[in-house]
Amino acid sequence: SRNNLSGSIPKDIGNLKLLESLDLSWNKLSGHIPPSVSNLMSLSNLNLSNNLLSGEIPTGSQLQTLDDPSIYDNNLGLCGPPLRPCTNNSSSTTPMDGAEEITMNSKHCGC
Repeated sequence: SRNNLSGSIPKDIGNLKLLESLDLSWNKLSGHIPPSVSNLMSLSNLNLSNNLLSGEIPTGSQLQTLDDPSIYDNNLGLCGPPLRPCTNNSSSTTPMDGAEEITMNSKHCGC
């Protein structure tokens, strides 16, 4: 965390099959969370909070066990479980109740 990383999370991250912990919080990562994250069957700790991520949170058996919404905090463009449902009407999506305000352009989920 706090490495000033920018850009997107590489799709190849799913190749790290034995990865147990991933903390990419407090960076400037943008784009979608790759569907390959759901391939990380050993992942027991995940923190993607405080980035610029958007889109629908991938589903998968291992990711379903990581159901604490705080791991996605302050990514105003993210939607899906365990956050708010994704909708096609982006004007109706808003940050989670209690989400901290951050200074950036608000991006909405375009699921």
